[in-house]
Amino acid sequence: MMSPFQAIDLLVRLYVWIIIADVILSWLINFQVINSGSAFVRSVHTFTFKMTDPAYKKIRSIIPPIGGLDLSPIVLIVGVQVAWWLLASMLFQ
Repeated sequence: MMSPFQAIDLLVRLYVWIIIADVILSWLINFQVINSGSAFVRSVHTFTFKMTDPAYKKIRSIIPPIGGLDLSPIVLIVGVQVAWWLLASMLFQ
């Protein structure tokens, strides 16, 4: 049986991988390495976009892209990891 701590840890790790997949997929689409017209690619990209875009929008309102470089995925990954670390440290003190 999975403890609540393990379940939350799993969700945090899964969300980080979704962020990474979104970044890599957007690069591959922008550099025309993969066909964005493919139904599979489009469905995966739609899923990752819907999972990450609300958080990206909030981050981008504070830190806009710098010279074409979007730092929001990095900020989001660090923020999610720090929030989880703080929550876990408060729960287990």
